[in-house]
Amino acid sequence: MIPIGYDGEVWFRYEESLMQDRVIVQRREFPVVRHTPKGVQLNIGLGTTRLVLHGSHKKFACATDAEARHSFKARKRRQGLLLERQLATVKAALVAIDSEMTDGLVPRWEARLPVIEVKVWTNRLN
Repeated sequence: MIPIGYDGEVWFRYEESLMQDRVIVQRREFPVVRHTPKGVQLNIGLGTTRLVLHGSHKKFACATDAEARHSFKARKRRQGLLLERQLATVKAALVAIDSEMTDGLVPRWEARLPVIEVKVWTNRLN
């Protein structure tokens, strides 16, 4: 069923998925249901719509393929930075726990990681 107001206009979004040992990047197309003063309402499937605001910095979908590619790259760069930070935090936690057990000796290459305070939590009431 074609949504009311659909005139052939579509917006684009790139998404990745993992299939066994491969990463697949695919372009999705969302039909425009209607234009509003604040944005564009898209049909995202199963009778659901989503409003994409004109002034929004992060958009769910983009009007052109080039914008959608740029948006995908920006999302993946940001995701990579967040995951690198999480990995650095994990490494620092492992160094912190080992350094507490070995009188504070931290390998030189690990010294640049964020310092994590080690706390021991118990369920005791005293």
